[in-house]
Amino acid sequence: MILTPSTDYDGLMVTFIQLLFNPSVPFLRNAVLAAFLASIAIGLVGSFVVVRKISYSVGAITHASLMGVGIAFFLNLSAVYSQLAITLTAILFGVLIALLSEKTVSYYRYDRLLSIVWALGAAVGILLISLTPGYVSAESYLFGNILFFSTHELLILTVVDIILVIVFSLCYRRFTALSFDEEYLWLRGVSVRRYRVLFFSLVALCMSILASYIGIILLLALMTVPVATVRMFSGILRIVILRSSVLTAFYIISGIYISSIFDLPASSIIVLLAILGYILLFVYIAIRQRMSKIQ
Repeated sequence: MILTPSTDYDGLMVTFIQLLFNPSVPFLRNAVLAAFLASIAIGLVGSFVVVRKISYSVGAITHASLMGVGIAFFLNLSAVYSQLAITLTAILFGVLIALLSEKTVSYYRYDRLLSIVWALGAAVGILLISLTPGYVSAESYLFGNILFFSTHELLILTVVDIILVIVFSLCYRRFTALSFDEEYLWLRGVSVRRYRVLFFSLVALCMSILASYIGIILLLALMTVPVATVRMFSGILRIVILRSSVLTAFYIISGIYISSIFDLPASSIIVLLAILGYILLFVYIAIRQRMSKIQ
């Protein structure tokens, strides 16, 4: 517990802000900086994931990357090589899912193949972890380790953000067409497979890096819920990306603040805040539409 519970919430907020600039408490500052960096990746990638309606595919990539965690534990890799193994495994499964998602594969067959990929990666990962000598725990990867984000991990997340922003900026029109009208790209003679593989590879890169921050169990929810919330009142993709990034940063920082007061798991609080925000906005819009019909 970082802050002591009190009814003086203004005082708690002041203390929280003071701790952010306290050199002796670097982990809290790193967590907030990571919140802003993660929100950029989540807003950018999550917007296309929701628009393309491929959340199940992304879930398969994320859980299949557990194989990389198992490989890292089993081979006793260092932190850098562990992250590399997880990322490469995620990208490998991302490319596989991109190829499986082609129109030559029927929807029902594709759905079954996704379930197999999901289960295969998770099962092999758990098996390798269980075969690792001594006591090992993948809890930080499953549930996240948001309050213990190192400076080295901040640097990695910054590099990933730069890669995502550059590639999505250069390929924005193609990715948008891929999301809304894939036939248009075919008619223009564009290699749809190439951009599909590139897109899923970027998604896999993003998910593998953020998994250690949020955890694979809750990451998919944070990747989709803020975007779905923003899309209730805005359909323009660029605006959705911007607003969902801001909203995600708000949820993460609020979750860190609440968890630091009540000694609760930050990742769970963040996702619950996002879901609560979605429900409240959904109810508000439903009531407003109902009132407009009555009038």
